Amino acid sequence: MFGTICAGAIFTGSNPTYTEYELAHQLKDSGARVVFASATTLPVVLAAASRLHITKQSIFLLDGPKGDIRGVKDLLRNAGQDWRRLTTLPEVSSRTALLLYSSGTTGLSKACEITHYNAVSHSVSTIYTLDQVCAVRKNPHLEFPEPVYLAFLPLFHASSRMTHDVTVGLTIFSINCSRMGRKTYVVEHFTFPTILEAIQKYRISFLLMAPPIGVLLVKSPLTKKYDLSSVQKVLSGAAPLGADVALGVEKVLDPDGSKHLKVYQGWGLSEMTCAAAIWDYDEWDEEGRRLGCGQLAAGTEAMIVDDDDKEITDDSPGEVWLKAPFRFKGYWKNEKATRNTITPDGWLRTGDIATVDHRGVFYIVDRKKELIKVKGFQVAPAELEAALLLNQDIADAAVIGVPRDGGEYPRAYVVPAHPNVTVASVEAWIAKRLAAYKRLTGGVEFLEAIPKSASGKILRKVLRERVAQESVAKARLREQAKL
Repeated sequence: MFGTICAGAIFTGSNPTYTEYELAHQLKDSGARVVFASATTLPVVLAAASRLHITKQSIFLLDGPKGDIRGVKDLLRNAGQDWRRLTTLPEVSSRTALLLYSSGTTGLSKACEITHYNAVSHSVSTIYTLDQVCAVRKNPHLEFPEPVYLAFLPLFHASSRMTHDVTVGLTIFSINCSRMGRKTYVVEHFTFPTILEAIQKYRISFLLMAPPIGVLLVKSPLTKKYDLSSVQKVLSGAAPLGADVALGVEKVLDPDGSKHLKVYQGWGLSEMTCAAAIWDYDEWDEEGRRLGCGQLAAGTEAMIVDDDDKEITDDSPGEVWLKAPFRFKGYWKNEKATRNTITPDGWLRTGDIATVDHRGVFYIVDRKKELIKVKGFQVAPAELEAALLLNQDIADAAVIGVPRDGGEYPRAYVVPAHPNVTVASVEAWIAKRLAAYKRLTGGVEFLEAIPKSASGKILRKVLRERVAQESVAKARLREQAKL
């Protein structure tokens, strides 16, 4: 990333689980001319690149050369030169440094343009809230043991987003940790045992996680096989974390309460480079912190508005609008989406519904956007629906997220056009075409018709009510079974 930026180019990271089709879209949309790949992702990269006539001479392996594919060290054979420095505010404010791709409600992913000014100002804002910095602000003579971070969230996004994307990997691990000289261990292939082993082996003290990891920490018997005592701080993002899960994580990582370990939550989005609300880690308020996602990050302004875009001045819920030096420039090559997201006077429409208490603590209560949060990734229902409708045996389809084990999972409601359509065939259709986290892990159900409004819009609320009724029915059956 840093080498790309220093060379005067724009960096964009891709999800290593992408299929050839998904990667080809990002390569084409971004206009990528050079691709860096690992040995694991090389087959998909080569297939996607060939679609766009990107030659093998423009592909480099991070693992070293293989066959006719060169390694990154081959780039060092060229004569080096200093990078062109950006010295004026107009330059750093307008020049794009990063393209952060996140799912759009229209299906295919959109790229958020992050300028040099966005990236630097966001780094300053978030570092300001770290516990060491908070304490030093109060007592400059304090000394601290060096924290050790574990990067297992994806590094291709802004966290890689704190609740609505996983945006923390890129901004927190790649930028902030490098800027502060923090020791960070990167997990190449995610598995739960790998995370536990890394915590034990490298004595990880700061753990950044998504809610499904919290559920595993609480429920998996594997946690008892590893020494996790080094963990001192836990920050959860990518989706709201239930209070029961948070308390369970604290009990697992701090059984006797001697470390006073607390699980914090944050909130952010790629359009804000990453974090929008976060906590000062040296303070704890049980009422606000257990359910809230923090106070505004330094340098951020917020406004809560109603459905008519009028400011709400009481504690009623409404959509959050934001302003900050790190509000993104706009969507790459998508002026219409940019105009729909950024108001003429510079406010960012987040699409998130929240309330704010008297202390300025934000509580996310709902999402205007339809994105489904799957283990830290965001999935656009429209993308799955479009893929389903490519199947000639499917007449109509709608997708929503269904809650389970502290997370969300995509469920498809399908109107069959052929009697031979089965749940297995629908699941296989999606599994063959899209990344693993986009699979229909929430199930498939068949309907005679998809509920829609007079204008033809899918009434997802009706489908969610159907799921809620199922949950109530299952709960009643469990109670009856106990009698």
